[in-house]
Amino acid sequence: YESSRFKSTGEMILRVTTGIVFANLFLGFLFYVLGHWTFPKPIFFLETIFSILFLSLLRWSISTFLDIKPKQKVLIVGAGRAGRCIAEILKDQVVGFLDDDPEKFTGNNVRPFVTGPVARIFDVLKQTGVKKVILAITHDRTESLIKTLVDVRVRGYEIDEMISVYERETRKIPVHHIQDRWLLLEKGFDIYSKEMIKRLKRFFDVSFSAFILIVFSPLLLFISIMIKRDSPGPVIFKQKRVGLNGQEFVLYKFRTMYEDAEKHGAVWAQEDDPRVTNVGKWLRKTRLDELPQFWNVLKGDMSIVGPRPERREFVEKLERIIPYYYLRHTVKPGITGWAQINYPYGASVEDAVHKLEYDLYYIKNMSPLLDTQIFLKT
Repeated sequence: YESSRFKSTGEMILRVTTGIVFANLFLGFLFYVLGHWTFPKPIFFLETIFSILFLSLLRWSISTFLDIKPKQKVLIVGAGRAGRCIAEILKDQVVGFLDDDPEKFTGNNVRPFVTGPVARIFDVLKQTGVKKVILAITHDRTESLIKTLVDVRVRGYEIDEMISVYERETRKIPVHHIQDRWLLLEKGFDIYSKEMIKRLKRFFDVSFSAFILIVFSPLLLFISIMIKRDSPGPVIFKQKRVGLNGQEFVLYKFRTMYEDAEKHGAVWAQEDDPRVTNVGKWLRKTRLDELPQFWNVLKGDMSIVGPRPERREFVEKLERIIPYYYLRHTVKPGITGWAQINYPYGASVEDAVHKLEYDLYYIKNMSPLLDTQIFLKT
């Protein structure tokens, strides 16, 4: 019942439903397969439905109550880029900034203005009654700053890092504010050290991909005929993409553009792209052009859920500009992913930064439950 669990009503309902369904499958096995219980099956089914309904309603009521309560006020140490970033997210919770850089006392467009130097921290905390301090100096932390904050903590105040707050509030990781040391010591990023989880993920990938390709084979044939009738060229579009550990693989899609669409070189696809065929527009809108990628999943090049794979030309450019972009390639790319369900269609470096923040969150917090949430939202 932590307040952080109620960020998303949809996720809360998913957690409740998953727990009750698995529990009742287990109970049903005990009652009706192994045992001789006479509990009516329709009543058992209704119990499952009502449990999900009323437990979700109970937790929604609690989350509503928590929203009514005034949110905890915070004091931010650091009025630079990181401090302004977290202040824009927390808004009215921020009572002020502390910073030793005099230049940040003027021209600061974030309200409230800088309250003063870090040496005033105890005076400000006493005056405002604030119990929580957010450290938003992510790089150059002096010994005196750390000593002051340790003193603050031992006197009973809560200290939190900007990166942790940003992750909890946005479910992204601020790529411009992390360092190697944070990646080294932070919990997470260890899903591929858990062999059982890897096998479970692969089992789901193979089972679901085989199911889709078999069940939707008539639709695949129909789409192939429509593409052939609409414009000359191959039905399947093949393109090299960067996958796990930076290795290239051939990605398959239904062709949605005219055959000579990239005669002048590789460019990002745009919304309302003039290179797209009539059938291609329909395929893109319905995402049916992605169906052949289930063959990539069967082959082991991709997973159902993971960061979207990019082309080598774009990857090399983005790795030079965006820090930690290479981390996207520590897991298999996916047909869908955390960035895809949370961020709109993008075709720029700025969009790539936002998507990377979502991808890093996914890589850090990979789990069967998160995969299930992404799968259902997709």
